[in-house]
Amino acid sequence: MIEAEYYREQADQCRRDAAESRNPQARRQLDQLAHYYERQARWAVGPEPAHGPIQRA
Repeated sequence: MIEAEYYREQADQCRRDAAESRNPQARRQLDQLAHYYERQARWAVGPEPAHGPIQRA
């Protein structure tokens, strides 16, 4: 759970930096990094469910 909090803090910091940035490319990269950290935070809590129906052999 501590790991998830760390990733959420990193995502928040990236969003703040993106809001302050005047460079559109840097803003986009920071936004992508924030999305990455948010996904890592979700995975730290538990794995994401598979998409689609379960197929059995």
